[in-house]
Amino acid sequence: MRTLQRIGIGLLVGLFFTTGYAARQVITARNQMNALNGHVLSPATRVAAADLRAAGDINFQPIQTLYVVVQNLREQYVEQLTSKEEGQMTYDAMRAMLASLDDQHTKFVDPQERKLITDAQQGKFHGIGVMLGYKKVPSGGISEEHLFVITPIATGPADKAGLNAGDDIIKVNGKNVLPLDPFQRATQYLKDNRSGKTNKSQLRKQLESEQDRIDNGIAISEAEDILTSKDKEPVELTIVRKGTTKPIKVKINPEIFSVTPVKSSLLDNGKIGYIKINCLSKGVDTEFASAVEGFKSKGADRLLIDLRDSASGDFDLALKIASQLAPTKKFAVLEKSRGRKETVKTPGKAVSWNKPIAVLVNAGTARTTEILAAALRDSAGAKLIGEKTFGDSSFVSMIEQRDGSCILLTTGKLLTSKGIDYTAKGITVDVPLKGTGDTQLNEAVEMLGHGANRS
Repeated sequence: MRTLQRIGIGLLVGLFFTTGYAARQVITARNQMNALNGHVLSPATRVAAADLRAAGDINFQPIQTLYVVVQNLREQYVEQLTSKEEGQMTYDAMRAMLASLDDQHTKFVDPQERKLITDAQQGKFHGIGVMLGYKKVPSGGISEEHLFVITPIATGPADKAGLNAGDDIIKVNGKNVLPLDPFQRATQYLKDNRSGKTNKSQLRKQLESEQDRIDNGIAISEAEDILTSKDKEPVELTIVRKGTTKPIKVKINPEIFSVTPVKSSLLDNGKIGYIKINCLSKGVDTEFASAVEGFKSKGADRLLIDLRDSASGDFDLALKIASQLAPTKKFAVLEKSRGRKETVKTPGKAVSWNKPIAVLVNAGTARTTEILAAALRDSAGAKLIGEKTFGDSSFVSMIEQRDGSCILLTTGKLLTSKGIDYTAKGITVDVPLKGTGDTQLNEAVEMLGHGANRS
């Protein structure tokens, strides 16, 4: 917090009209070692090729300036810099550059952190075991990003500690989790004072309170890093949970753990084949196919796919799962930069199931599993049951670098096959179900047990 501590509210007053810029500079400067969040916890999306098609549109002057700065450091700085130190400075510069976009999915990942993604692709997870996301929360005329739990990963430390989907993490180890622009509140207080809504005494108290909040806080990206790193030190979270009146403190011991991607069983006296997808990691498509074939051989005539609290994952694996139920069908529409759109279709394979399907979803159904649920409804005739999904349509590509690092880059937005944008809104269900956990599952089984043949 040294950088934040040097910046007083008094400076805010003097820089009132440039507060947004100053805040971004602060977050950028502090955003070190924060390369991964939800994408550490879920396998990376398809790899993109670095293809520079419009070089004439790029301003290379800042890159030249960076080169000159590094050159002067090497030649003029009083202490001799090692090649390792120069490399670390370059990594930090790339982190800061991408962090300045204020996009939680776009970031630089160094070689060590890159391994976390590789582990996640194999179903091996680090940290407290939770998929995180930002949500804008309105308060007092402004809207700030909060760090929310999309879902605890099954069998992970957070799951065992009782963390729930939808929990709002307001503190990590006693430190306030600050939004991307931590000075919004102070800026609003200044505006209120100028318009006569508050007097000088009120303004002073408000600004002092804000100074204390910032001095005792960490950036939202820093909080993510703590919760998803290899560090095994216990962490204490202070959360706000829907339905409770006071914040709750939860202590969690981070660990390395593995997740079985698919669990399957027969329900309703063997009539319903039930598949729970915990994460879209390596082998999930073959295990899914094996489970479906097993159901067919045992005479099951309905299929229930449970995507609740699924840890998202590899986009191509979602395609392969959908292809088993809806081959050569429209899976999604990928909206790219400059208004370009691309239709994504499932690979062509023989239909492995042609009977009724229901897909169970909730607010923990996010990102890749979210579009999978929509595709199964639109192209496989499935009914979506449960609760509205999370609402994150980001399509993230991974650009590998020669030194083992990579860049995670938001390169598009996924729309449903019917072109519906569910960003921040979620995908609505056909049949809402009350309750949670097994109560909701039992309701789904009862409903599906009365289903008709698939159209």
